[in-house]
Amino acid sequence: MHTPNRILKYPLLSLMPTALFFWTTPSPVLGVGYDTPGLHASAGVMNGGAQKPPKKKEIRFLVKGNCGQCEQRILEALDQRGIIAAGWDRNQQEAWVVFKPSLVSEEQIHDYIAAAGHDTALKKANSEVYKRLPQCCLYRDGLNVHDD
Repeated sequence: MHTPNRILKYPLLSLMPTALFFWTTPSPVLGVGYDTPGLHASAGVMNGGAQKPPKKKEIRFLVKGNCGQCEQRILEALDQRGIIAAGWDRNQQEAWVVFKPSLVSEEQIHDYIAAAGHDTALKKANSEVYKRLPQCCLYRDGLNVHDD
Protein backbone atom coordinates (compact mmCIF):
# COMPACT_ATOMS: atom_id res chain seq x y z
CA MET A 1 0.00 0.00 0.00
CA HIS A 2 1.30 3.37 -0.95
CA THR A 3 1.61 6.03 1.79
CA PRO A 4 0.95 9.55 0.62
CA ASN A 5 3.89 11.92 0.80
CA ARG A 6 3.80 14.21 3.75
CA ILE A 7 2.43 17.55 2.56
CA LEU A 8 3.79 20.54 4.39
CA LYS A 9 1.27 23.13 5.37
CA TYR A 10 3.90 25.91 5.13
CA PRO A 11 6.58 24.74 2.66
CA LEU A 12 8.61 27.98 2.78
CA LEU A 13 9.14 27.65 6.53
CA SER A 14 11.08 24.45 5.94
CA LEU A 15 13.63 26.44 3.94
CA MET A 16 14.04 29.10 6.60
CA PRO A 17 16.97 27.51 8.51
CA THR A 18 18.91 27.14 5.26
CA ALA A 19 18.12 30.69 4.20
CA LEU A 20 19.21 32.07 7.57
CA PHE A 21 22.48 30.18 7.35
CA PHE A 22 23.30 31.66 3.95
CA TRP A 23 22.11 35.13 4.95
CA THR A 24 24.37 35.29 8.01
CA THR A 25 27.40 33.49 6.56
CA PRO A 26 30.02 35.84 5.07
CA SER A 27 29.99 35.77 1.31
CA PRO A 28 32.46 37.80 -0.73
CA VAL A 29 30.29 37.29 -3.82
CA LEU A 30 27.05 38.55 -2.31
CA GLY A 31 28.68 40.94 0.10
CA VAL A 32 26.63 39.53 2.97
CA GLY A 33 28.55 39.82 6.21
CA TYR A 34 31.02 42.24 4.66
CA ASP A 35 29.63 45.66 5.62
CA THR A 36 26.30 45.07 3.93
CA PRO A 37 24.09 48.11 4.66
CA GLY A 38 21.51 47.23 7.26
CA LEU A 39 23.45 44.26 8.63
CA HIS A 40 25.62 44.78 11.68
CA ALA A 41 27.88 42.18 13.21
CA SER A 42 27.81 42.31 16.99
CA ALA A 43 31.08 43.29 18.68
CA GLY A 44 33.17 42.58 15.61
CA VAL A 45 32.35 38.85 15.42
CA MET A 46 32.14 38.88 11.63
CA ASN A 47 35.42 40.71 11.06
CA GLY A 48 37.66 38.86 13.50
CA GLY A 49 37.16 41.22 16.45
CA ALA A 50 38.55 44.34 14.75
CA GLN A 51 36.29 47.36 14.83
CA LYS A 52 36.45 50.43 12.62
CA PRO A 53 37.50 53.64 14.36
CA PRO A 54 34.68 56.17 14.75
CA LYS A 55 34.36 58.71 11.96
CA LYS A 56 33.86 61.51 14.46
CA LYS A 57 34.21 61.91 18.20
CA GLU A 58 33.14 64.49 20.78
CA ILE A 59 35.19 65.37 23.84
CA ARG A 60 34.68 67.82 26.72
CA PHE A 61 37.49 69.11 28.91
CA LEU A 62 38.63 71.98 31.13
CA VAL A 63 39.94 75.12 29.42
CA LYS A 64 40.80 78.18 31.52
CA GLY A 65 39.77 81.67 30.46
CA ASN A 66 37.93 84.81 31.59
CA CYS A 67 36.02 86.62 28.91
CA GLY A 68 34.68 86.90 25.39
CA GLN A 69 38.16 87.59 24.03
CA CYS A 70 39.30 84.31 25.59
CA GLU A 71 36.39 82.50 23.93
CA GLN A 72 37.23 84.00 20.56
CA ARG A 73 40.91 83.07 20.93
CA ILE A 74 40.07 79.49 21.98
CA LEU A 75 37.67 79.01 19.07
CA GLU A 76 40.19 80.46 16.61
CA ALA A 77 42.81 78.03 17.96
CA LEU A 78 40.38 75.19 17.25
CA ASP A 79 39.80 76.26 13.64
CA GLN A 80 42.00 73.42 12.37
CA ARG A 81 41.80 70.60 9.84
CA GLY A 82 39.90 67.67 11.33
CA ILE A 83 37.89 69.73 13.83
CA ILE A 84 34.23 69.78 12.82
CA ALA A 85 32.74 71.96 15.57
CA ALA A 86 33.81 73.48 18.88
CA GLY A 87 32.59 75.70 21.68
CA TRP A 88 33.64 77.03 25.07
CA ASP A 89 31.47 77.67 28.13
CA ARG A 90 32.95 80.49 30.21
CA ASN A 91 30.93 79.67 33.34
CA GLN A 92 31.84 75.98 33.32
CA GLN A 93 35.38 76.62 32.00
CA GLU A 94 34.69 73.74 29.59
CA ALA A 95 35.39 73.26 25.91
CA TRP A 96 33.62 70.75 23.69
CA VAL A 97 35.10 69.60 20.41
CA VAL A 98 33.72 67.36 17.67
CA PHE A 99 36.56 66.07 15.52
CA LYS A 100 37.71 63.35 13.14
CA PRO A 101 40.18 61.08 14.98
CA SER A 102 41.68 60.04 11.64
CA LEU A 103 42.85 63.64 11.06
CA VAL A 104 43.57 65.09 14.51
CA SER A 105 44.28 63.64 17.96
CA GLU A 106 43.00 64.73 21.37
CA GLU A 107 46.56 65.67 22.30
CA GLN A 108 46.84 67.95 19.25
CA ILE A 109 43.58 69.66 20.24
CA HIS A 110 44.99 70.44 23.70
CA ASP A 111 48.23 71.65 22.05
CA TYR A 112 46.32 74.09 19.80
CA ILE A 113 44.58 75.67 22.79
CA ALA A 114 47.73 75.82 24.93
CA ALA A 115 49.60 77.47 22.04
CA ALA A 116 46.97 80.23 22.13
CA GLY A 117 47.75 80.87 25.82
CA HIS A 118 45.04 78.88 27.60
CA ASP A 119 45.58 76.02 30.05
CA THR A 120 43.65 72.81 29.40
CA ALA A 121 43.07 69.67 31.43
CA LEU A 122 46.14 68.05 29.79
CA LYS A 123 48.40 70.90 28.74
CA LYS A 124 49.55 74.10 30.43
CA ALA A 125 50.16 77.13 28.22
CA ASN A 126 53.70 78.47 27.94
CA SER A 127 54.24 81.27 30.49
CA GLU A 128 55.59 83.67 27.86
CA VAL A 129 52.52 83.17 25.66
CA TYR A 130 50.23 83.56 28.69
CA LYS A 131 51.89 86.86 29.72
CA ARG A 132 51.19 88.31 26.26
CA LEU A 133 47.41 87.88 26.71
CA PRO A 134 45.35 91.05 27.30
CA GLN A 135 45.08 92.05 30.98
CA CYS A 136 41.45 90.91 31.18
CA CYS A 137 42.40 87.42 30.00
CA LEU A 138 44.98 86.65 32.70
CA TYR A 139 42.95 83.87 34.31
CA ARG A 140 45.86 82.53 36.41
CA ASP A 141 45.98 85.84 38.27
CA GLY A 142 42.28 85.68 39.18
CA LEU A 143 41.58 88.88 37.26
CA ASN A 144 38.33 89.55 35.46
CA VAL A 145 38.40 93.23 34.47
CA HIS A 146 35.21 93.13 32.42
CA ASP A 147 32.17 90.91 32.10
CA ASP A 148 31.54 90.72 28.35
